[in-house]
Amino acid sequence: MLWACIQYIAGINAASFSYFLVSISYLAAVILLGICVSMWIQAGQGQKLANWVMLAVLMAGLVQALAIWLQMFQFNEILSPWLGRSASFPRHGGFLGQPNLCATLMVSAIVCLVFVNPKEGHASASPEAWRLVAMAVMMLAIFATSSRTGYLEVLLVSGLLFLVRKRLAISWVWVALFVWQLLSIALGEVLASFDFFSGQLLDDSRQAVEASSSHRIRILKDAWLMIQHHPLMGVGWRQLQVAEVLTPGIEETVDHAHNIFVQVQVELGILGSVSLLGFVGFWLFKNKPWRAAKGYQIAMFAIALILAFHSMLEYPLWHALFLFLLVFAVSLLPSQAYAFKLPLGLLKALCGMLFLVTAWFYVDYQKSLKVYSLSMQNPPTRVLIEANKNVWWNHLLFESVMMVNTPVDDTTRPILRKIAKENANVFDQTKFLNLPLLKITIQDGETAVANQLAKRICTNFTKEMWSAVQQHLLELKDPRYTAWLNQLPA
Repeated sequence: MLWACIQYIAGINAASFSYFLVSISYLAAVILLGICVSMWIQAGQGQKLANWVMLAVLMAGLVQALAIWLQMFQFNEILSPWLGRSASFPRHGGFLGQPNLCATLMVSAIVCLVFVNPKEGHASASPEAWRLVAMAVMMLAIFATSSRTGYLEVLLVSGLLFLVRKRLAISWVWVALFVWQLLSIALGEVLASFDFFSGQLLDDSRQAVEASSSHRIRILKDAWLMIQHHPLMGVGWRQLQVAEVLTPGIEETVDHAHNIFVQVQVELGILGSVSLLGFVGFWLFKNKPWRAAKGYQIAMFAIALILAFHSMLEYPLWHALFLFLLVFAVSLLPSQAYAFKLPLGLLKALCGMLFLVTAWFYVDYQKSLKVYSLSMQNPPTRVLIEANKNVWWNHLLFESVMMVNTPVDDTTRPILRKIAKENANVFDQTKFLNLPLLKITIQDGETAVANQLAKRICTNFTKEMWSAVQQHLLELKDPRYTAWLNQLPA
C-alpha cells in the first residue's frame, strides 16, 4: 500500500485521485479488519471467533453446493433470477457464477467441516454421519464445477492433514479426503454419462484444461512483455489492463495476470515483488504456522494455503469474499508479531469513516452510471453535464461522457490525453469506442499503439463502424490522420 502511494506521488500511476483512492481502499479495509481480529485474540476470544468463521464458511459452502445441485438437475429456475444457468455450462458455478471460485469455497468449507465444533479435548471432529453427508454433497458439487484447481486444493489439504495427523489425532477418514474426491469424480462421471444430471465429462474436461493452459501461457507471455517494459517501478497499482491496451504486441488484454506475484511484479515492479516475497518469507519463518498446536489454527492455515495456491492460478483475492476470508485466516494464526496498541475510539472512527465513504461511493457510482447510460442513448448535452458535474468518486466514468464529442486538437490534447488513456480499460471492457484515444495516439506519433487500437476496433465493432471511423478521420483533413491511414495494411 505504501509503495502504491509512492507510485502515485511520483506520477508513475497516472490514474485520477479518486480512482487511486478506490484502488487502495480495500487495502485499508484489510488492515482495519486485521486489527479487529487481533483485538479478539488479545481478549482471549480467538478460538471462539475462529469457530464462528468456520461455521460461516461451512454454511456458505453448503449453500453453494445445494445451488450447484439445482443447476445439475436444471432446477435452477426455482431460484431465478438469483440462480441462473452457469455461463460456463456444463460446468456449474452456483450463486458465485464462477466454477473455480465456487470450488475453492467448498474446499475451504470441507476444511471447516473437519475442525468446527470438535468434542471437548479434541483438536478435530470425529467423522459423524452428518459431516460425511455434507462432505459427499460438497465433493459431488466440486465434480460438477469440473475445477482442476479445486481438485488440487483437496490434494493439498489431504497432504497437510497427513502431516499433522499424529500431533492432532486426526481421523484417517479426513486424511483421505483426496481419495473420497476421486471416488466422487468417478461416481459423477458415471451418473453424468447416463444423463442423470448435467456435468462436464472427463474428456471434455481434458480439452478444457488444454485450452485453459494455453490461455494462461498467453497471459504470462503478455505479462513478461510488460515486465520488460517496466521492470523496476512497474506500471502502477491497478493499472495492468490500461497499460496492456497501450502496449504494442498484446493482442487480448486481461484485468489480471492470473498469478499474484506476477501481478505485483507488473504493477509494483521489482521493489514491490521483492518486498512481498520478503514479507511472506519472514512471516512464515518467524511464525511457522504449520506447527500450530490447536485444531482451529491448522484450519486457518489450510484455508490460507488454499487461497494462496488459487492465487497462483487465478485472482480470488480480487473478490472481497475471499480477500476478507484470507485476512481472518492469517490473523487467527499463531503469531509473534509486535504488539501495537490502537485506541479503541480511533479504530471505531476509522471503521465508521470507511463505512460512510463506501456509502458515498455507492451513491456516486449509481449517479454516474445513470449519466453514462443516458449519454449512450443520446449525445450528452450541456444541461446533462451541468446537472451532474458534482460526481466525484466516479469522475472518470463521467469524464468519458464529456470526452466523446470533444474535438482533439493541439489545444485540447493535453487535457484529453490523460482522460482518454485512463478510459482505455473502459474501451476494452465495454467495447466503448474510445475514438479520442485513437486520435491522440496518432497526433502524438505513437503509430504502433494506434495500429493496435485500430485492430481492436476492427475486432470489437462491425466493418461498417470501422469504415465510418476511417471516413471521419479523412473528413478532418489533418495530414497526420491521412499519413496514418495510408500506412495501414489494405
